[in-house]
Amino acid sequence: MPANLYNLPGDFDDTFHEVGVCLYCRENPDGSVEHVLPEALNGRIKLRNATCIECKKIINSEFEGPLLGYFWKEARNARGYRNKKRGRGSKIARAVPGMTITITRKVPPFKEIRPSQSKGIVTPIMALQLQSPSFLGLDDRKTPSGSKLNIHSGSPVSFDHINKEQAEVKASDPNIVKVSHNFPGTKAGLIHRLVLKVGCGLLWFFWGQEVPERVRALILNGGDLLVMDQFAKSAPREAYEIANHEAHTFTAEEDGEHAIYVAFTLLPEVIDRVFFFRAGTNECELPLRISRLR
Repeated sequence: MPANLYNLPGDFDDTFHEVGVCLYCRENPDGSVEHVLPEALNGRIKLRNATCIECKKIINSEFEGPLLGYFWKEARNARGYRNKKRGRGSKIARAVPGMTITITRKVPPFKEIRPSQSKGIVTPIMALQLQSPSFLGLDDRKTPSGSKLNIHSGSPVSFDHINKEQAEVKASDPNIVKVSHNFPGTKAGLIHRLVLKVGCGLLWFFWGQEVPERVRALILNGGDLLVMDQFAKSAPREAYEIANHEAHTFTAEEDGEHAIYVAFTLLPEVIDRVFFFRAGTNECELPLRISRLR
């Protein structure tokens, strides 16, 4: 079970230290205040001078915007969460990364694979698909999701878009006999990237440490689920005690090592799960900079 537990209460409201570099790309920041947990989820932990304009655009348009301004909008509004005006990019359909079409012809080239231009909004993948931390000893195959929010991993684009593209491609060449779409089956969802983003900020807040470069790349670019699952975790609320809107950091014994974790909730009144970011291993004591939060 966790050791050296440090808790940040849900009513904590402060701007904690100036970072002086973008947490996600290591370039010069824009001088603004970064909410570690999004402000639209009542996030109160803030870092000064911790992000740049370009990374902020990516985070807002590719996963925070769609989640907060589209998928979770109704749930947030019903519970009186803070509302923040967001750009239209949150809802604009775009080409789905990694989706391709396969074209079969009667004459050479008999088979061709090209990027699909079908557009849609990528759906978030269910929280249950995030593995639980090994220190909890849970069997993920027998653990119910516990989520009351209807988040599903259905088709990321409408079939109208797909049918239209297939018809247009087939009409462009009389030798084409078949056109089919190939969906990216192992791409990480929006929730995965948000968990890593929040974990990145909490790691710096609690420990004064930066995440490895490959984690920053996953936040900005997405990635394969197998890689994401090394860092982004989730478990039912009954398996780990944490109050709404709190954040924890602790070490846990895993495979003979002291793994560093941060734990937090996302829309806790609706999603009955705890999210974890596994930051790696460390043998040292927690920094004195957070001693006042014990």
